[in-house]
Amino acid sequence: AQVFFQKGYPAISLRLIASQIANPKDLGISSVVINAMDQAKGLIIIAGPYHSGRTTTVSSLLENVNQRFGKRILTLERPIEYLLVNNKAVISQREVGKDVPTYIQGLHEALDDDMEIVMMSELSEVGQAEAVLEVVESGKLAIVIMNAQSVVTALESFLSGIQPDKAAWARQIVADSLLVISAQRLVTKIAGGLALAYEILTMSAAVKSVMKDGNYYQLNNVMLTSRQDGMIALDRHLADLVKQGVIAADQ
Repeated sequence: AQVFFQKGYPAISLRLIASQIANPKDLGISSVVINAMDQAKGLIIIAGPYHSGRTTTVSSLLENVNQRFGKRILTLERPIEYLLVNNKAVISQREVGKDVPTYIQGLHEALDDDMEIVMMSELSEVGQAEAVLEVVESGKLAIVIMNAQSVVTALESFLSGIQPDKAAWARQIVADSLLVISAQRLVTKIAGGLALAYEILTMSAAVKSVMKDGNYYQLNNVMLTSRQDGMIALDRHLADLVKQGVIAADQ
């Protein structure tokens, strides 16, 4: 909560923390993303613009792990939007700016801890992308929420945060460890409510080739032609939702 003055009068801003977390399948999250959470190590990026349900998606994925596996999970968030209660997993939620000064310090502390899954609610600090890759390289599963319009812009933004002298190292780590990038939107349903629309990139020989050359715009064509690898372009998924009668074509 924040208490402040507005137009000469006291005011308060309250943020609701949800007490229940929906199941990933109920939210319409792709099985490709759900299954990626079962991996022991690697990199998962959940992207989208603001108000696209990214935090809801990641919290649902973490709660799904919590209900099934006895893993140790660390979240670094600003702010904490969902409370995760220990079930089978042991969960530590740390708010950046209160419980830990920066994301980078939280990531460095995770390197020396026995955490198996590390989640970050944003990528906003200089050097944070490198710290994420160090966590991945140490054998942990890292999940990053990013403000990006598409899979391609998310990947470009992530790699642009790497120092030039470490760029080749970063591309190699991403090529070896990337499990999935999902860029999502919330679209109004015909029957009311919101549907989750997304595009998905997984690692394949074609993606590794693009990573090596740095021609990231080619990933759009890869997603269009690699559905057998679990990939899908946003336009294709939107078309699927229209055919299924979930959303209207004008949406």
